[in-house]
Amino acid sequence: MSTKGTLVWIAGTRWENLAGTEKRLAAALAEYREVLWVDPPAPFTGGTVHGLRPRRTVVSPQLTRLTVPVFPGAFRPVLGTVAGWLLHRAVRSAAKTGAAAGAVVAAGPLARFPRLESGVKVYFVTDDWLAGAALMGLSAARIKRCMLRNLQEADLVAAVSEALADRLRTLRPDIEVLNLPNGCVPEAFAPDQKDRTEQRGAILLGQLNER
Repeated sequence: MSTKGTLVWIAGTRWENLAGTEKRLAAALAEYREVLWVDPPAPFTGGTVHGLRPRRTVVSPQLTRLTVPVFPGAFRPVLGTVAGWLLHRAVRSAAKTGAAAGAVVAAGPLARFPRLESGVKVYFVTDDWLAGAALMGLSAARIKRCMLRNLQEADLVAAVSEALADRLRTLRPDIEVLNLPNGCVPEAFAPDQKDRTEQRGAILLGQLNER
């Protein structure tokens, strides 16, 4: 991956959501290079996004958030195509007004690579999106089509566990998958010295749902 140019991160989650793998990694990389974080398409009704124009928000000196409003129902088959087109148009416009892309990361169940003139394409798989399709209210068939296209177009494929890497190899046996294990920020969970006891316990780091 080039060390020059903007890192365009096509995210699978909005910036204000839980600070998971994507957000922490993008924020860490922003210490070394410019990062353009692209939220998934968001409906402009309901108070989440105001207006119809893409909005850029400076999160930190080297990290900018791009929010693209779309009509409600953006994840439905037909409207999803329109939403994707609007998103990619906004990304291309942002890339033209700033530094050329050094790399593009697609990191969501329906994230696709925008057509940019530069940038290494990285497909980053953080969850078993096919298994979780029903929980997300998405079509498993649509997710699979998106994954297959990304696997074909990507210059580099990475997953956060060997189990996810194996899942990707079942979709395309000829690919190489880089295993980037999930981690945590130890100091965020370190207890104060005065609160230390001799009791032992278990800690769950993550979310509980039907899976």
